[in-house]
Amino acid sequence: MTKVDASVNLSQQTLVAVRKVEAAVKAAISDVIKKGNFPEKDDADTAEQQVENLLEDVKVRLILCTLYIGYLGLCLSMVVVLTAPSLGFVLFYPPSFLSFCISQKAYRGILVNEFATAVETVAVFSNCDDNWDTVIDAAEACMKSGKVKAEAWLNQFIRRASWRNASIFVKVRVSMLVLRVKPHLHQAWNDLIVNTYFEALVLQVKNLNEATAKQLIDGSAYYVSVRGREACLDALAALFRAVGAANRISEPESPADGRVTRATLGNFAFVTTKIRNVVELAAGTRASSRDGAVGDGHFPMWVAEVRRMDASFPKSCEALNGLELLDGAVLERSLPQY
Repeated sequence: MTKVDASVNLSQQTLVAVRKVEAAVKAAISDVIKKGNFPEKDDADTAEQQVENLLEDVKVRLILCTLYIGYLGLCLSMVVVLTAPSLGFVLFYPPSFLSFCISQKAYRGILVNEFATAVETVAVFSNCDDNWDTVIDAAEACMKSGKVKAEAWLNQFIRRASWRNASIFVKVRVSMLVLRVKPHLHQAWNDLIVNTYFEALVLQVKNLNEATAKQLIDGSAYYVSVRGREACLDALAALFRAVGAANRISEPESPADGRVTRATLGNFAFVTTKIRNVVELAAGTRASSRDGAVGDGHFPMWVAEVRRMDASFPKSCEALNGLELLDGAVLERSLPQY
């Protein structure tokens, strides 16, 4: 359970935030422990008990402490203390770290939900400029202090260890750290899409040669050909399951039936964009995987892919070859606003 010093008066919102941090830390520690190797002589029950004992030892407290900050002298500050004696560490976090972590999680949740629930192509994917309002919404949902204060907090600078040299600290805007959630999330999706696609084609992406890549690019065979389309639909189904949208997939009721996936043109184009990126690099038609702003997640490539597909995909909502387009009859699915 979460321990809070009795001398500190906390709002319900702060208590919830502390409990969320405790749960997240315990989940991370549990994952690390389970990936470790227990002695072979220990059976499953003993290993499970070891995990429970370690997790029970993790405690999170919120305390009021005195800090010495340069010429400001002594001041009172709220600090989150995480202790785990059995694991041999004590960690101290400022409350802003709570808001930062929870804002990242909220932003990630919004991005996942947008993809999983989109019924129009435009709602599937946003560029960095449009994402700013989304980030503010995520921060405000955590801070509950209004969008003006949420935006002001996102524009603040915090000190972080440099990724080049951990002994050097640099100032970074909070918003930049929150926005990094998107490329990290898309990288995880990219790995799932690419691996599923090439497994369906019985190919190894790491061994993809130039000749095979050019065959896939020729005439957009990577999604137009029968095998390519089926592989793309396999990848899309895997992604929908990963984001909690398994209800978009109708499995066959009999051997004669086929699986049907309900998606927008943008959902399907998102999958094929990630595949096209890999294939073009292997074919040597593009030197870099980056196309657009840093962290944009291949947004310009996705828009171009949607427009390529718009002319050849059906303008109806009827299922065809395993794909039912939710926005088949929507005139704006070609993204004219971009």
